[in-house]
Amino acid sequence: MSSKAKKEILYEDFEPAFNWVREEESDTLVVLLSGFRREEMKVQIATNRILKVSGEQKLEDKKSVRRRFYREFSVPRDININLISARFEDGKLYIKLPKTVMKKKEEEDSNDNKKQVWKWVGFIVALLMLVLVIGIGIRNNAMQDYSSSLGTSDDIQQLLFDV
Repeated sequence: MSSKAKKEILYEDFEPAFNWVREEESDTLVVLLSGFRREEMKVQIATNRILKVSGEQKLEDKKSVRRRFYREFSVPRDININLISARFEDGKLYIKLPKTVMKKKEEEDSNDNKKQVWKWVGFIVALLMLVLVIGIGIRNNAMQDYSSSLGTSDDIQQLLFDV
């Protein structure tokens, strides 16, 4: 047996607080990691679109005790995983997840399609109104022809009262 016995390391697991900042062009995950240094953290993206954030630090007052965390996040389909970046500043880890351009293009195409549909709806409504106006005009002309052969409206009312 060696004189230098290997000390067992004890781990204190913890869950860091985090927050999502949602913006039009990107989402940012902010992880609060007070007391950590940049080299004590790891940010990875797996091929199955899982963002893995972990870290481990030695506790200064205890040589054989370390504090660690591990957290996974699903990355939405509208995020370009090739452009994900991270920076650590003032005890906060910022992980920026830029949205894809295709998402914006799809939204623009969707808006163009909606505009096109509304143009057609407007055209159809205008056409129906035109048909209605023409129909009313034809009906009024027919009524005038019919009523002129019977006489004036006063004559028609007089006939009704005479009966």
